[in-house]
Amino acid sequence: ADLFVDTDDTVLLPTHNWGNYKLVFSTRHGAHINTYSIFDDSGHFTTSELVKTLKEYKKDKVIIILNNPNNPTGYTPNKKEVNTIVNAIEELANKGTKVVTVVDDAYYGLFYEEVYQQSIFTALTQVKSSNL
Repeated sequence: ADLFVDTDDTVLLPTHNWGNYKLVFSTRHGAHINTYSIFDDSGHFTTSELVKTLKEYKKDKVIIILNNPNNPTGYTPNKKEVNTIVNAIEELANKGTKVVTVVDDAYYGLFYEEVYQQSIFTALTQVKSSNL
């Protein structure tokens, strides 16, 4: 975070997140934490809140933390969900927002069934935007 977080930056985190993110980004660096839900009212994973948050974002820089499998829930998105997330990030970057995407793969390798079995970083490397 010392390399890319400035005072008053915005950091987007899922509502279910590793508590130390807030200490690192908000307490240490003075960034604002905005959260979005990754589960709907039925308890199913959803990308809709992140997509909505990114579509409505208006500042010139944002930091997005993607932690998969999610800590503390353990959820890992499937390929379709990863594509939705990457497309929403790319769309925001193409509008001119500087998007710093931090991919926290601390638990990478814990795969179950049809989850996306690569780091989401590999999908993000395909984005053709100088703002990402």
